[in-house]
Amino acid sequence: MYKTLVIFLFVFGISFTVCSKIIPQSLISSYNKNQITSPKTNNATQQNQNSLIPLFCKRAAVFSIPKHSIKNYISGDTLYVVNDTTITGTWFFNGTILVYGIAHLTFQSANATINGDVIVWGSDAQLNIDNSTLYFPQQYFYQRSIIAAGNALVNVSNSSLNYSGLSHNLVITDSSKVYWNNVTNIGFTTCGLSKRAEMHINHTNQAGEYIITDSSTVNFKNANEVLLWHHFPEGAIIQHQFPSGSNLTHYLFNDTTSGINGIHYQIQLDTCTDVMWGMMPEPQTQVQISNSTIRAIGLWFTGDDTLNVNGLVNQTQYNQTLNIPDRTLTLNNSLVRTWSIYPFEQVNLTLSGCILGEVGCFGKSHVSNNGIMIDGSGGYFFASDTSISVASGISATCPVRSERNSILLLRYSTVSNSPVEALGNSIMFVAQSTLYQDPVYRDNAVVWFANINGPSSCYKGDTVSVQGSGWIDKNTNYHSFEMEWKQLFYKKQNDTAWIPMGAKSYNKVYHNVLGDWNTDVLTQEGNYHIKLVVCGNTPDSTKLEAITSINVLPAFVEINEINDNDLQVYPIPAQTHLYFNKSLSENTYYTIYLLNGKTLKNGIIENNSIKITDLPNGFYFLEYIENERVYRNKIWINN
Repeated sequence: MYKTLVIFLFVFGISFTVCSKIIPQSLISSYNKNQITSPKTNNATQQNQNSLIPLFCKRAAVFSIPKHSIKNYISGDTLYVVNDTTITGTWFFNGTILVYGIAHLTFQSANATINGDVIVWGSDAQLNIDNSTLYFPQQYFYQRSIIAAGNALVNVSNSSLNYSGLSHNLVITDSSKVYWNNVTNIGFTTCGLSKRAEMHINHTNQAGEYIITDSSTVNFKNANEVLLWHHFPEGAIIQHQFPSGSNLTHYLFNDTTSGINGIHYQIQLDTCTDVMWGMMPEPQTQVQISNSTIRAIGLWFTGDDTLNVNGLVNQTQYNQTLNIPDRTLTLNNSLVRTWSIYPFEQVNLTLSGCILGEVGCFGKSHVSNNGIMIDGSGGYFFASDTSISVASGISATCPVRSERNSILLLRYSTVSNSPVEALGNSIMFVAQSTLYQDPVYRDNAVVWFANINGPSSCYKGDTVSVQGSGWIDKNTNYHSFEMEWKQLFYKKQNDTAWIPMGAKSYNKVYHNVLGDWNTDVLTQEGNYHIKLVVCGNTPDSTKLEAITSINVLPAFVEINEINDNDLQVYPIPAQTHLYFNKSLSENTYYTIYLLNGKTLKNGIIENNSIKITDLPNGFYFLEYIENERVYRNKIWINN
């Protein structure tokens, strides 16, 4: 629901140096051919190129300075507005709009559709929207952004901004200012303010969430649904109590507020409703919050430390100093509804034993997620920039996404009711996971998928069709590799050597037969493992493996023909007892078990019958030995 990202506004070329043990070096190195280069910038921006700009949008705005021109022009899919322009009536543009320099772009009584981002950047660049409706179509959340940089000014009055009802980005940096006056916002806004940015609102149905950093200013009046992220930079010392209730007549937070040291921004609210409180403490901060209900705490991890975080649980009342490395965070009689985790730079972070709202990786960070749950109360699970995220045995009830140039490995995990997507130039690996739908690849991204769907049991001697999916897919040739081959293997549960089921195959399989397994060659029944290997044509033959278990039961003896000499079990269905049509030997032992091999009941057959009133309705197998012959009958209990 809520989304928080941090980006470099101007991005330099970067290369992977981490996690080569899990992700092959050939994939890591493949990004070198498409390094992102920074655009030329004016002096006002150049001095901040090397700083981390917390703009909190899905991706960096990378574009070129317009060529010298006295007229607006289109280059590629970008409209460059370099002189004053007014748009009225119905209007459509399929691409990004860049308002540059001292140009003013005005939408006056317009009904405009913009299938791209809007960037306002310059010493006096302006975007004015008055008495208009702007529609930004989105295929997925956070696809579209409005970005104000330099000394830009954005004025929106008596207008509607429609983002297909989905979350989207608003980025304000440098000395830019954005004003909303009587704005209908259709879709949840995630806004990051940095440097000396300002955001002013007077009446909106849905303000959104705002990450306030540096020396920025937020001033809201008559705004509904507001989440304010208070960023606490390194060295900050905070003792604070957030107001109770969600409807406020007044709130002021700045460096003159009692108990606040080390921040330089200002937040002021007047007559706002549905207000929620958020915090983003960096390392080396001392934060003490008392008697508060906190909608979300987003922990930033920076530098190149190796850290372990565990035990953070959403919807928990705290009265303690938390065991979080590299900072002091004390919560006294305070409820945290959502925890979110954000590693940056070259942090190496391990997460375990947590229930979180969002996990997002940035920079060159590497995150190992082991057995955690992400419930989506803070957003989703993602990797961005050139980060690497490895998720093993996680449970997510929110979208899972790789973005930009990241790598995400999802294995032996469950994603419920939400998509798994690869965007930008990212690579996503998915192995043996339960998904709401197959992984989706967009833009220049690529997805590797290896999944065995079954069966979970079989009988020794059967030829089993192993079902599942094995493929590598993409939309473009940005990534040169393709699937080279796939192959199935098996082994006894405690054995070490894998045995090929058959030869390599070269076709992609989507929810169909991966191969056949002749179990007649097995020396014994029991628990086995099946492995699917999908191999790419990378220089080091990168392989993705999916492993599952199968229970091989003893050979099944079915009674197909009925005559006077046959031994039969009846009735079908049975209600209270199972009976045999012939007298059995004394002390005949029986076992009743589920279709997956789990034993439910066993004992000695007495009076040529078996009592079954203690078993629930369903289909089972009955096994017994008579005259040195093993009988296994399918039985149906319906009492």
